[in-house]
Amino acid sequence: MVENEDSESMRRRKDGSQSPNNDDNTEKTEKHDSKNEKQNSKVDLTELKKLHPYLFEDSNIHNSKKQFHIDEQGLPVYTNNPAVLPYISKYYTQVLSYGSSWSIILPTLRLDPSCHMSIILASDYYLASQLPHLTFALLSFALSLPAPPTSSREAFYLSAYHSWFVVHNVPLAIFNFREVLKRFPGDLFALKRAQLLAFMQGDAKLMLELSEMVRPSNENSKWYWGMEAFALEQNGKIEEAEAAAKKGVELEEGDVWAMHAMGHVGYYRGGAKGREVEKWMRDRCKMWEDRMSFIYTHNWFHIGLFLLDQQDWFQTLHVFDHNIWLNSNSSPNHPLLNQISNSNNSSKKEETTDNGADDNSGKWNNMDKSNTQDQINAIEVLFKTQLRLNLCNFVEKNDKSVKRWNDMILDRFTDVGTYVEKNIIQETHSIHDLLYVLLSMIVFLVLKREKEYNLLVEKVTKSLDQQQKKSEKEVEKEQRKSKKDDPREVFMKLVHACKCWTREDWRGVVENCRGIIPDGIGVIGGSREQREVFSEVFIEGLVKSQDKDAGAFITQRLEERGGAPQVLVHLLNTIQKQN
Repeated sequence: MVENEDSESMRRRKDGSQSPNNDDNTEKTEKHDSKNEKQNSKVDLTELKKLHPYLFEDSNIHNSKKQFHIDEQGLPVYTNNPAVLPYISKYYTQVLSYGSSWSIILPTLRLDPSCHMSIILASDYYLASQLPHLTFALLSFALSLPAPPTSSREAFYLSAYHSWFVVHNVPLAIFNFREVLKRFPGDLFALKRAQLLAFMQGDAKLMLELSEMVRPSNENSKWYWGMEAFALEQNGKIEEAEAAAKKGVELEEGDVWAMHAMGHVGYYRGGAKGREVEKWMRDRCKMWEDRMSFIYTHNWFHIGLFLLDQQDWFQTLHVFDHNIWLNSNSSPNHPLLNQISNSNNSSKKEETTDNGADDNSGKWNNMDKSNTQDQINAIEVLFKTQLRLNLCNFVEKNDKSVKRWNDMILDRFTDVGTYVEKNIIQETHSIHDLLYVLLSMIVFLVLKREKEYNLLVEKVTKSLDQQQKKSEKEVEKEQRKSKKDDPREVFMKLVHACKCWTREDWRGVVENCRGIIPDGIGVIGGSREQREVFSEVFIEGLVKSQDKDAGAFITQRLEERGGAPQVLVHLLNTIQKQN
């Protein structure tokens, strides 16, 4: 249950391969929906009836003929009550702006229980709120209504959500969203969801293709340029991404997704440019505070990455404790952190305070521990810090401060692990997100929780095996022919690599990572920056096994990241001296 209806957290879901190249969508949609009527008839609607009884009170709902209306975005909606239109428009804005009031869509279910678009968007809200059973129930209810007009937005939307969420056929879901964009290029909500699905299957090329296809209609549209900027950055077009991100903020100063894209730009520019972007983001961090937890913690996650590049362990954990995660052991008065803070220059603390990361500015209610994306932010920062410390220790030879820092990291991993276990062990819905699963496994390995780790491996391998059987469908079979890497194979290699890492089996790390890192792991989803944590696992394996490719791989990473981070520069110098 959502604790606060106005502070729901964005839940990501992924599965499948690339979008199918097939124009006969209407026929496939009809076959697809009829094939699952029997499955949908078995859905438990009990809780839905309690929450929204009016959906079931009108006996004529299945015979109503809806009227054609235009909403505030100029997009068509079929409804019996035009009073739903402002709520629908506000929901689009909440999603595109990463607002904290997504529940704005729920009154539309009462205003017009037969409006397909209202029901679909309400199912989106419940999916974002990590209440998948209500998403499932609403989609089932929508399918029980008279079908929306063929080739209408509602028809494509309904098929997209059913494909995505009910039968886990993401390629068909993307295809249906693409059909919406062909007909209605101003539908930025459809673009947002299509890009999200492409992102979760690691298809950066498709993300950019989707935003580029509607660019002519959105040159001056708020919220568009943040999506375009992120897609450009994920395709390595860093300068174009920076220009797009800045245009997004010019059109809408509160476009937090454009700010997020700038964080990615700074990460790959590195050095002085990275520090410049860090300041640029800090100057705007107050704008994140009234947004949903994901974007608040994720933008601070990017600031944490800039601090890690500078090997500023204190400020990294300071940001973690105040703006990414909060637990009983990470308050401002935590004794371990205070040990370090007493030895740090006070001017650094003042600088952070001036830019929003003081003891009071990081509102604790902006962090949602149950949110899988918030957990990813927390795990990535902790794991990256541990990896960087390990490499620093290798260069500086048994630095005594490393153990102290590692103790603090373990302390924080313990609290994060409590919430990870609740999500991924008890909610099988989360196991489709391979990046999240892998990071969760790392938490269990670090905490030496073999039982939870083994249970998770069993659940995910079973899910991937089932997915392989589903991929025999013709629409996905065509895509598998061009698929470079198999998700199951890549996933299992990374699982073994992480297990070897915890055992300090450095040759095992290298054997499992070689050939798939960095370019072959896109199939697990996530951004380039998020996946790079596995490149750093690979680097530690290469260096500590004295592999001949260590220097070349580190050089490649430094070139791609503008000479960052500092520790890789020192590491490369150490290797070159040894040779």
